[in-house]
Amino acid sequence: MTRARQALIACLFGITAHSASSEPPGTLPGLEAFVDGTVEAMMTDHPALPGVTISVVHEGEVVLLKGYGFADLESRTPVDPSRSLFRIGSITKTFTGLAVMQMVERGELDLDADINTYLEAFKIPEAFGSPITLRHLLNHRAGFEDGLAGHLFAREPSEAMHMSDYLPLHMTERVRPPAQSSTYTNYGIALAGYIVEVVSGQDFATYLDEHIFQPLNMHHTTIREPLGAGHPQTMQPALEALLATGYAKGANGKPVAKPQDLILQVAPAGAISSTAADMARYMIARLDGDRYEGGRLVSPEMTEYMQRRPFNDRPLILDMGYAMAEGSLDGYQYRWHNGGGSTFFSDMSMFPDLGMGIFISTNSSDGGAKLAARVPQLIFEKYFPTRLETNAPLPPADFVSRGQVYSGQYLATRRSYTKLEKVIALPQVFDVSVDDEGYLVVSGGGQTRRYAEIEDGVFQTADTIKEGRNRYGYLYFYDNDDGLPVRFSVSTTDPVRISFIESPSFFYLALGLAFLLSTTFLLSGWRRIGRGLDHTTAEKWASRLGILGAVTVYAAVTGLGLFITLIAGGDLDPIIFDWPPAPLRVAVVSATVVPIIAIAMLLLWGRAWHDKGWDSLRKLHYLAFCLTLVTATIAFSEWNMIGFRY
Repeated sequence: MTRARQALIACLFGITAHSASSEPPGTLPGLEAFVDGTVEAMMTDHPALPGVTISVVHEGEVVLLKGYGFADLESRTPVDPSRSLFRIGSITKTFTGLAVMQMVERGELDLDADINTYLEAFKIPEAFGSPITLRHLLNHRAGFEDGLAGHLFAREPSEAMHMSDYLPLHMTERVRPPAQSSTYTNYGIALAGYIVEVVSGQDFATYLDEHIFQPLNMHHTTIREPLGAGHPQTMQPALEALLATGYAKGANGKPVAKPQDLILQVAPAGAISSTAADMARYMIARLDGDRYEGGRLVSPEMTEYMQRRPFNDRPLILDMGYAMAEGSLDGYQYRWHNGGGSTFFSDMSMFPDLGMGIFISTNSSDGGAKLAARVPQLIFEKYFPTRLETNAPLPPADFVSRGQVYSGQYLATRRSYTKLEKVIALPQVFDVSVDDEGYLVVSGGGQTRRYAEIEDGVFQTADTIKEGRNRYGYLYFYDNDDGLPVRFSVSTTDPVRISFIESPSFFYLALGLAFLLSTTFLLSGWRRIGRGLDHTTAEKWASRLGILGAVTVYAAVTGLGLFITLIAGGDLDPIIFDWPPAPLRVAVVSATVVPIIAIAMLLLWGRAWHDKGWDSLRKLHYLAFCLTLVTATIAFSEWNMIGFRY
């Protein structure tokens, strides 16, 4: 790119590049120019994305360290990859896993002990006849439901809670036996970090400082947050001054600064802020512990142990290896984690057999996640050819008939099971079917992909991925005791088969019918009352209750619709901070009243049915409306909308 074009882009879009190191000759030749062009093009496509920071390491050396754009737009502070602190989000979990494994190696923790032996202030209730262990926690196999609405983040420092208070107050339910399946959870990793704190006798931030950050010379990295002077967990003032500002896309398309998400209550799951330079040191240490000055953080034997999968029931796809995803990418060993919040997105990709690691972070929700995911992939693909066969698999000839057992709807397991926030999972359904050619067709998340069975219960995608090489993903299905598929794995989430009544399809159908019958009953009921067509007391009360029921259904459906519209627009504040938002509160109150009205109407049904003032059509209409209220009650109950299950 010419200097003139660089200047033009900087003028038009505010894109500036700050490089703290030059590219070593002969190592990944042309890397800096390639990354410059890629990042600048993507930032041009997303003008509300102010800044990007990146580091690439290869064979123990930092081969690229660079910043693009601005850490703060108001002060026009450019991104400095050695000094600008970006939130790394859930990449924090890899540090927590490392801290636990350090203590395991020192004999202070046991991976297979009941975690209740370490917990003092509270205990995890017994369930399923099997205790939870640290091995379960670090690999997202503890069996917890997921929960975040209204409490995972704090808006103000005064709202931030210490883990010792938060973890018992917002304890998530155990919904499946430990080790059975993989479901990503912030609570489980926070619990592991809290155990480090309890057993070590140090607060978690101090432990990381002394045992990881200082040995690695990560002097611009902290898990502390800007909580204000006097708070024992507050970020050091010198580091707070270097913290990049987070941005969201405003209504006019321009970036709008937002306050930092505070996550003290589950800090081990996502609170670290770091620079690209410090993350380069961390990647080198994780790739080869002999390559940094402070010696190894863990022994070579423990390093190798941490790269093994403790639960190897899905060997062809990514799964957890002690708080870091482990697997194969295009035939290369791959270790990975990403992280995001409302304004920051980060990605860390490491390839141990190549000695390469890539860290990238952005400070915007507009295009930030896409850029953070895409750039490392493009770098990897440019310099390392695939080791995989690129021929798409063909389905077995008999799968058209035999494969019907897999057909059905499956719902993601990373969700709440017991609280109102289960409604957030309404879009997380997967439809599985078999087409006429014998391919398994999986639709979900706005994508549809075909898979061919390559061995019993294991499927490989037969479709070209739109972005990137012809990289083929896999699915693993798991059977129940009767030999029927009940869940499948797509890495660290295991969608489970659901019945029609449990499905979003039933939910929307039940609410649609209730809304339709409410409309017809409202019109007919008002007409009868207005014209005095109801003669007996039972008829009058039946019409009045029906009108009340119709209005209640309207309120429930409207409140839920407004909530879905709100979050579909990308505004997550109603979930993160203001839970439940006002429209959903209206929906919950109304949904809770619906079964009461349904019972009252059914009690009047016998009287109204025998009264002569109603003709057969009116009686059938009344009965149909009662039944739709009952159906809506079942749907509301299935999605935890009856009662105040906040």
